[in-house]
Amino acid sequence: MHSKRNLFFSALFAVMTATAAQPPEFEIMSKEVPAEIPKTPVNDAKGFFLHSQPDASEEKPGWMFGRIGTECTGIPENKYESPLREKRLDHFAAGGQYVTMAFVVQILKDQKKWSITPEELTNGSGQKIPADHIKLRRIISKRTLQTYSQDMLIPPDLENVRKGDILHYLYLASVPCGTVPGIYRGNIRISNDAGTAEIPVSLRIFGYDLPKAEGVFGTYVAGHFDTTGTGYKRFSPEKFSPEQLDPLFRFWKTRGLNSPTLTHLLPEYKNVNGKKQISFKTVRLFADAMKRAGLEGPLCLDSRFWAWHEEALEKAAPDKSAEERFKERIKTLIQTAEQEKWPALKIFPEEEVGNPDNTKKRTYTRFRKPLREAAGGRDYIIDNDIGYNRTDAVDRGNTDNFPVIQYNSWEDKALDTAHKNHREVWAYNYGFHRASFGFLLTRLGATGNHQWAEMWITDTKHYWQTLAFLQDGVCSGMNYEWMQEGISDYRYVQRLREKITRLRHAGKNNEAQKLEEVIRQVSADIPITSAEAGGWNARTKESELNRRRWQVALAIQEAERLPGGKAEKKASRSPDQLKPEIATLPAKTEPFQSADNSIALPILENPKLDGMPDLRGKNTTGALRVRVSDEVNARAYSSSLEEFQKRIACAWTAVWLTYSQEGLLISSIGNFGTPSPKAKPRYEDGDGNLWREICMEYFFQKPGDKGFYQLIVSNFDKKVMLANGKTSFQSIQVCSKPNVNPAAGLAQEVLIPWSEFGLDRMPEAGTVWKFNACRELHGYRNPLMSWGRVMTGFAESDRWGTIVFTGQPGTSAVFDKIAFDALYPGKNTISGTLKALKQAGILMLTDAKGTVVCKKDIPAGNPENFTFQFDIPGEVPPETWRLKLTDTTGKELERFLLPMESGKPLSVMTESPVVAAGELLPFRALVRISNASIRNYPLEVTAQSGKNRIIYPKAGFLRGGDNHVWLTTRGMKPGKYEFEFRLGKHSEKVPVEILPSFTDGE
Repeated sequence: MHSKRNLFFSALFAVMTATAAQPPEFEIMSKEVPAEIPKTPVNDAKGFFLHSQPDASEEKPGWMFGRIGTECTGIPENKYESPLREKRLDHFAAGGQYVTMAFVVQILKDQKKWSITPEELTNGSGQKIPADHIKLRRIISKRTLQTYSQDMLIPPDLENVRKGDILHYLYLASVPCGTVPGIYRGNIRISNDAGTAEIPVSLRIFGYDLPKAEGVFGTYVAGHFDTTGTGYKRFSPEKFSPEQLDPLFRFWKTRGLNSPTLTHLLPEYKNVNGKKQISFKTVRLFADAMKRAGLEGPLCLDSRFWAWHEEALEKAAPDKSAEERFKERIKTLIQTAEQEKWPALKIFPEEEVGNPDNTKKRTYTRFRKPLREAAGGRDYIIDNDIGYNRTDAVDRGNTDNFPVIQYNSWEDKALDTAHKNHREVWAYNYGFHRASFGFLLTRLGATGNHQWAEMWITDTKHYWQTLAFLQDGVCSGMNYEWMQEGISDYRYVQRLREKITRLRHAGKNNEAQKLEEVIRQVSADIPITSAEAGGWNARTKESELNRRRWQVALAIQEAERLPGGKAEKKASRSPDQLKPEIATLPAKTEPFQSADNSIALPILENPKLDGMPDLRGKNTTGALRVRVSDEVNARAYSSSLEEFQKRIACAWTAVWLTYSQEGLLISSIGNFGTPSPKAKPRYEDGDGNLWREICMEYFFQKPGDKGFYQLIVSNFDKKVMLANGKTSFQSIQVCSKPNVNPAAGLAQEVLIPWSEFGLDRMPEAGTVWKFNACRELHGYRNPLMSWGRVMTGFAESDRWGTIVFTGQPGTSAVFDKIAFDALYPGKNTISGTLKALKQAGILMLTDAKGTVVCKKDIPAGNPENFTFQFDIPGEVPPETWRLKLTDTTGKELERFLLPMESGKPLSVMTESPVVAAGELLPFRALVRISNASIRNYPLEVTAQSGKNRIIYPKAGFLRGGDNHVWLTTRGMKPGKYEFEFRLGKHSEKVPVEILPSFTDGE
């Protein structure tokens, strides 16, 4: 029976492919390039091949290739790129789905007639995915754009390319419903005046189609066009017109979006027999365009502008209350929608009621009940007040019995209550991330998500537009591909839930529970508060999300194999050849740290908080600047350099950092920060709402951590540390001085004990943390400022800078140009110069017990160079050694601290405890062996699974401390492995599960 089914689908598919045309998702993509987008390479990502060299096969065609994640298309410097490049594209898909894969090409020599073309994919049995179902787009970084807010996708063609050009591409493959399962292979052909070369592509197709997503997905759109003569401000782009609604929603349909939220809906009227009647002309345009495009989600409407209009009428004509007029408008809306058979309506009374803006709270309080009375269950709530440790948080959705609750920050109590009360849970504004439209919704048990915003613009602060409308279709951005990939993740989970339901109906509860556990595993670790989810999204790579989707896909296959299921026939193919490879790279290599984005922290012994910063050394951020998105918007709206500089001008703020045995000391000075004499704090210590005051915000991420620490300090000296859904503040000390300059500047010092970071002592010398210093200056024209140039949100950790704990004091009366590597057991060297002394002295190196390890007599009169070479024994506790200068009588003149780390010589952790065979397996290795001795300790790695033992080639570390290690897994059999890392007699074992390859025969 199974073979007959395959024969039927083979014949059907052969007919389909013989007459194949472009699928709708590709047909709608324009062949043109908007005038605002540069066609030639801008090369703002030169770091992608920082650690890679071309091999012999790449020298002749003159280009080198590497697979990258779609999340890193716009990163200018990929500091920790693996030297083990993926030189092929592998993925998997089901019928009715399309997948995306990003890759990058570096041009090695000038070339003419550059052409890149995707070819058809075949499965070896005659079935094909035709070339019409494959599309290539070149990715243009948003950093180079003024009009658009996301990386944009344009046709791949280029006439000529130059040596050094970096070209980013997105490969899109659409799989027709009913496609015969198997492994489909093909190539991307690149030709130039020197010849041709190919990039291999493999795509595994499952024997089922994905279901249509049963959810609500969309963005916010300004619900008006021309506002001339209305007295209202226009928030839609000037070029956005009703004629563009059809291509807008046709495009949405192809990306899985089905539900716009219309904001800023203006009151409209029509004249009927000389009488003024309520009209919904503009809303009708959207409703009709949704129907023509086949969008089946609800049309969500923002009613607050209508409410404000009725309030204004109430003042002019108090014979009827605003509530009565408002109800009349809503009833007329619903009658119109029912008569004209619009899509289902959802209406909210006010957005983000939790904002400090009292207008929002007043509108909500006054018009919530009239809306419910008139809307008949079509009302829902949008709010942003829920979050951990926010003292004024109100769960209005549950308290006020809304049938649909849409929050941009959930927490577990409110979420549990919503599900117990059978509310429909939605999310919004979690970012244009794949996970926001996929596994985050799985974690929430949500059935909807809207993202702010598309086609919404203000003059200088925000500029959200990604679509360009052209004669033959649209030009779009990466955010739409992230959204559709997330919706595909949602569809895979939906398919698995269907299987689970059938198993439960068949009485197979144990099998169903096992599959339920897979859904929990792929979503349980995702945070659901806004800030923490934003940080998780920003640091989670595409490969991780693909692996989670793969786990769900394997679970669907498992359900198919259970009794009563229809098992998919295994695809036959030659297994990948096992070729173990290894690469290492120091995680703290200073040349890879941009001088403009890294701060060397000096040690400050016995710091005293007096409210004024310690300005010793180059330990400052310099002036903070506005977000990159604000700068992009300002440039787009500026007609001159002077106007642009005026638009991005912000209140001067700078930050300095030092540290001690006690903790991390942060100092800042910010103009216009001193509170007025009558002002009082609205929020106290420990309150997660402190960001709503004028405040400084500091973000920290330790090596190997997935989460981050966020410290908020208000201009009233209130503070809170946020991490892992918890808050603390008791041990953090703050001291301020007001009016330190004519601009009402506030100087502030903050001492954070190491215990706040989960440490029992200060970090070792040479340790690097990710760091960002930010400021929210409410009421000023550019309130959001940062040191590490984030694009839109402070939680974008890939855009932060770094701080380096030097282990050295900032200034010294005696010591000059002290140089040493991080001190670990083994051979070590420290050198430097002593400034000219007035009297002779003795320089000594002492260990923690005061024992003299090295010493040198220092004559008076001239600067003196010194070099000490010494051994640090292993297996000793962490210590602080010292350089001490004494006079000839033994009186200490000055000391220089040398923190030394010891303990386990080798500690290894995996960044991905589960990977699919064929993926790179990343590890972090902390090696506590000195740089001079590390060459005597080659790294040996083995992987053991039962009797299967894999030996990797020996590798070496360039230096001690924190290191990256990458291992190849292509050709490995699936199973649970124990990876053993060995340095001499020191070893560490790490368990990792290897899943089947995306394109193996299993």
